[in-house]
Amino acid sequence: MQQLMILGVALTGRDGSPVIVMEESAGGRFLPIPADPFQTEMLIRNFTEENHNSSVSWLAELLSTRPPQRALLELNGNGDIHVRFAYRKQNRGYALPLGEGLSLVKLLHTPLFAEEPLFVLCEHELQYLSHHTNFTENFLYLTPAQYASNIPII
Repeated sequence: MQQLMILGVALTGRDGSPVIVMEESAGGRFLPIPADPFQTEMLIRNFTEENHNSSVSWLAELLSTRPPQRALLELNGNGDIHVRFAYRKQNRGYALPLGEGLSLVKLLHTPLFAEEPLFVLCEHELQYLSHHTNFTENFLYLTPAQYASNIPII
């Protein structure tokens, strides 16, 4: 399992939808995950603190007294990527869609992890972003929130 940090959002990915880009905390590799535009907007609003009254903010406040120990990006039965929150060493916990889950990770400062197969699954998206000429113009850094003029993906 690799620990990740949320780097930002590429506004146009391989299929035209936004891509949430994460980086291994140890550095070196990137994990780009295609996302629904609505989930991406929610993530951006929570990272830029424009969404104080969202359901995710309410949930974060509720869970702040007993926050989850870690969050894991994983595939669900439909082939979608969601965020599973776990307490202690148990993987049992609750799962949220990508946008809400990553927003909650940010609000609760929960360590985020992904297993190796997810890096392999997202390899084509990484190759596309690495060679796409408009990528540097259409990238929003979320840590800290700013537009990028350049991002070293490869």
